[in-house]
Amino acid sequence: MKTNITIELCPEELKTLIRDAVREELSKIQNQGSPEEKYISRKEAKEILNVSSDTTMISFEKRGLITPRRTGKKIIYLEAEIRSALQKFGR
Repeated sequence: MKTNITIELCPEELKTLIRDAVREELSKIQNQGSPEEKYISRKEAKEILNVSSDTTMISFEKRGLITPRRTGKKIIYLEAEIRSALQKFGR
């Protein structure tokens, strides 16, 4: 027997829940690709590059050393590109 549950949400809460669920599913799909196609967050990229500042990442982007991609408001990078940049920097 099915049990129906009613939850009251304001439109913004519903929008946030849907957006978060979609992002989570898209992230799962993106990470199923080959290792060269795996996307990582800015935080993960900074850890790989041994960089602590967002300003440094932005500087790398402006100089064309790394290419940011966006999913909504979140900035992501190709992991292979970050590892390639790491070799160029010699860090």
